[in-house]
This record gives sequence, structure tokens and C-alpha cells, in this order.
Amino acid sequence: MEKISFLGSYINGSFKKANKKYLTKKHNSPADFKDIIFTWSDKNREGIDRVVLAGKIAYKNWTRLSVKQRVKKLKPLKAIIKKNISSWAELISRETGKPLWESKGEVKALISKMDFVFEEGIKRIQKQVVPQAHGAVRFKSRGLILVIGPFNFPMHLAFGQILPALVSGNTVVFKPSEKTPASAQKLTQAFHQLDLEPGVFQMIQGGAEISKKLSSHPKISAVLFTGSFEVGQKIKSALIKDFSKILALEMGGYNSALIWESANLNLAVAETLKGCFWTSGQRCSSTSQIILHKKIANRFIKKFISSAQKIKTEHWSKNSFMGSLIDSMALKRFFSLQQEIKKRGGEILLEGKQILKDKGWYVSPGIYKMKFDKNSSFGTKENFTPQVILYETNSLDEALEMINHSGYGLSLSVFSKNKKVKEDCFNFANVGLINYNLSTIGASGYLPFGGVGKSGNNRPAGSFAIDSCVIPIAEKNK
Repeated sequence: MEKISFLGSYINGSFKKANKKYLTKKHNSPADFKDIIFTWSDKNREGIDRVVLAGKIAYKNWTRLSVKQRVKKLKPLKAIIKKNISSWAELISRETGKPLWESKGEVKALISKMDFVFEEGIKRIQKQVVPQAHGAVRFKSRGLILVIGPFNFPMHLAFGQILPALVSGNTVVFKPSEKTPASAQKLTQAFHQLDLEPGVFQMIQGGAEISKKLSSHPKISAVLFTGSFEVGQKIKSALIKDFSKILALEMGGYNSALIWESANLNLAVAETLKGCFWTSGQRCSSTSQIILHKKIANRFIKKFISSAQKIKTEHWSKNSFMGSLIDSMALKRFFSLQQEIKKRGGEILLEGKQILKDKGWYVSPGIYKMKFDKNSSFGTKENFTPQVILYETNSLDEALEMINHSGYGLSLSVFSKNKKVKEDCFNFANVGLINYNLSTIGASGYLPFGGVGKSGNNRPAGSFAIDSCVIPIAEKNK
């Protein structure tokens, strides 16, 4: 594959490439160790204050524009994205290891996101006249917003926060995952082609230290973060005394699929296979555990294992069901969980194995069966790998206890025709998304996306993302 040039951080309207002597870090594809995407530096030498100053200066003119004017300046992005679907998807796959079909879906989702924000999202910030109060509610931008993106959807998830932030009149600093710097660079090059004043959109490459410094900078008005609970917790702890910032956290999940006695088993198998193993289990909404009614458990397990054994895990260019894991740490977590299950007396129904060792970070699916222990700390940590644990019960109350046990609260999928089961899940499952007869993955941009507990802090993204970017202002007339 072609090696691309590392352009550096994008600050105040231009890329700031580091001196060659600092470009020492090889960025290899997790799907092909021989594929060097570029040689780069994850150390920012430009200075945080300079970045923040540029964003604050640009803010005044940008926020004075009307929503309509800002949309007009951002709209050309759509044509740029459409023109580059194939090349961008290929880069995302090289960098994440995801199959090409999945990366193409991610790039196309950027276009869908633009359609939604420009047509529906901006309706949430339109002036609301309140005759009873002789006044109105208007929505004002917050200032300079920091968007910290994840590696698994390196363009789409960050873009889903960048775009609403810009449309609503804020300037943006984007800090991508250090695991996917090339995808962030490509997205930034698209923004560079727009007619934007320098400083309206900036991007800083680097590691956790950059995120920490930016998050705690007094001139940053909001932090929109997508990533792990552990990192989100650190950001929240660092900002605990700073009441000036809005903090929107999307921190992953330990998600359940509940398959009850009236479920369509063929549908349940097909959907849970996607929920467990698409993106190699590296989605915040991936299915971590399947809770089965004892009456249908044996039939489901037989079908599920048989189907999982047919899953192909190959290089992204093969368009297989699964691609590689992101790195060696993910591989370590994979086998660590499998060992822990063995130590705890769990049953290995389908042992996960490392495959294609010389080529990339590849594994086959792991399926396990355990007895639920409500007093155990097991099952309270997100693993982010293609592994799932099966539990059996006849009690819906116990099933709900299993669903809530992890402390995460993102996504739940319910396979049942029973209205009471669905209503009890709605009322008592601590989650932000419930999918009926669908997998835990595959959220719609027209709905809120976010969880409770360790999954988020009640500031969902998706259709609600723009809410975190504005301040509601009450205006009253005499």
C-alpha cells in the first residue's frame, strides 16, 4: 500500500509539520504489519495556548454569521466526501483493520450526518417565541469546543460532534485518537478546502497529554468526548472544579441482548452475531452478554455457535465479516478475559484463538457460558473485543439485574413478542438505547445516542449532539 505524508497538526488555517528529526514513530496497519501508513510524531510542539488563541479570535466573526450562512460555508463538504468515498474508506480500513464494506458505510454516514444536521438538527436551536411570557428562547453558541474522537469510527463519531458545534456558531479543536491519526488528517484536509476563516476548525495530533492540557484550558468552553470510561473519568475528575465547561461524555458499554421465550430465534441469532462480532467487537454498543430464557437456551446456543464458526476473519480488502483488532493491547485483553472465564469455572463454548499471527492482530470469535453472580465484580469492565458471555434464567427480574450489573448503560436489545417484557425493560433497564428485535449496534442519527452510568453523563450525541453546543437564553420584552 502507498505510504502517505504526515502533515502534522492543523493550526490557524495551515498544517504544521514537525521537523524530520521528530518523525520517528512508524504508524503500521493493524491488519498488515508490513503496511506502514506514515511515519509521524505524536508530540505537539506548537503550544496549546496558540491553538486556543486562534480559535477564540476566529470565534467572533464565525458566531456573528447566521445559521444559514454557516451552513452555506460547510455544505461543500458533501461534494468532497462523495468524491472520496472509496479512498477514504480504504484509509480507514488500513488504519483500523475494519472490512472495507464497513469503512465505506462509515464514510457514507458522514453525508447522512450532514443531511440531518442541516435539515433537522438546526431546528433544535431555532428561536422559540413564548407568548405567555412575552418573550422568547434563543440559543447562543458556547465558544471554543474541544472534540476528542475515538479510533473505531475515526471520522464519523468525531464528525457527528464537530458539525453540530460549527453549525451552531462555535469554533472547534479536534483531537483525534492517536491510534487513527491518518483518518483525522484526511478529514482535516477536507475542512481545509472550505472557505473558513483560519481558526474556525483546527486539529491537533498527539496522545493523552494533549487531551489533558486542552480539556483543562480555561478558554475551552466545552469538551465533547467519545472513548473509554477510564479516560472519560479522568477528564471529569480534572474538570470537577471547573463549572464553566459543558462536558459531554460517551464512554462505551457492556451491552446485553435479552432473548426471551417468544423470540424469533433465527432473527435473534442473525442480529446478535452482528452485535457481538461486527467491527471485531470494538464498538461501544457491541453485545457483551446474551441473556437467554431457559426454555429456548439450548436451541439458540446450538444455532449461534454453528453460525459463529462460519465467520471469516480476514484482511480488510477481503470484505469479510470480521477484520483485525486495533493493536496488541486489544489482543492482550482478549486472552485475559478468556483466561479469567476459565479460572472462574465458566464454560468455553467456542474458544477464541489468534489467527494470521504474522500478518496482523487477528482473532476468531470467543463464546462462553457462565452462571451469574450478583456479588461478583466480573462483568463490570468493558472489554472491546469479539467475545460474548451467555447466561440462562427463567426470571425477568434476574435478567434485569444481569443487564444492570455492569454499571454501564448504553444499549440493550430485546427479542420478545411479550409486551410486558418490553415495558419492564423500558422501565427498569438502565440504558439509553433499546432495540427491539435488532442487535445492540446500528443507532440512527435521527435519535439520541448516549447512555447512563459508566456509559455517559446524560448528554447524548446523535440527534441531541447540538444541545451540548449551545446556551439557551431567555429574552423578555416589556
